[in-house]
Amino acid sequence: SWLPKQGYFGLMFLKHYLKLSDEKLLERFNTDWAIQLFCGTLLSDNEMIRDNSFVSKARSYLGKHVNFEEFQRKIIENWRDEIPDKTILLQDATCYEVYIRFPTDIKLLWESCQWVWEKMIPKICHKNKLKEPRSKFKEQHKKHLIYSKLRKKSYQKTRVRKRASLYLLSKGIIELQRIINQTKASEWSTNESKIFKTIKQIYQQQKHHYDNPKVKIRDRIVSIYKP
Repeated sequence: SWLPKQGYFGLMFLKHYLKLSDEKLLERFNTDWAIQLFCGTLLSDNEMIRDNSFVSKARSYLGKHVNFEEFQRKIIENWRDEIPDKTILLQDATCYEVYIRFPTDIKLLWESCQWVWEKMIPKICHKNKLKEPRSKFKEQHKKHLIYSKLRKKSYQKTRVRKRASLYLLSKGIIELQRIINQTKASEWSTNESKIFKTIKQIYQQQKHHYDNPKVKIRDRIVSIYKP
């Protein structure tokens, strides 16, 4: 990586402070040693970052690895005396919900599987030096991609995909709960706990709907982030 971890925050701060596009910020970064030092690095002579998606990747990295609820609390704790109006909330009118998409049972189940198998289990196991449980997540990922690319998704193929996703999610919930119990939830944030609870509810709803397809789901959950 070109930057230390704190450099990612520095880069995002500079983007908004200087009011530059990703492309312009990268140009400034490559030519301005002060900006490089602010981000915790210094390029060698004639060295430059040629990846045009560098700033975007830094932003994605923060979005994936940072607990922003905890981050905001730390910012407020350290800058409390610098905030003049503590009772006023300012919100960017251009904000939008990035997780909204057309909901289907297959998408919802697979999103839940990804959160459990691809995000949380590796994260907790890595931090606690535990061996990750075996699964067929990669195999099912390939099958999910094949299904997603189908122009016409027959009822039978959808049932097969849903059954496989339910089985994978069920195993993931059991394994993640076991790991949480084993580590005493030491790496568990409030937001992650809420999402996991939502995913458990999603599994119960979708399993019941799979077994009883004609029965309408009451209070149906359509997103793991906005139940």
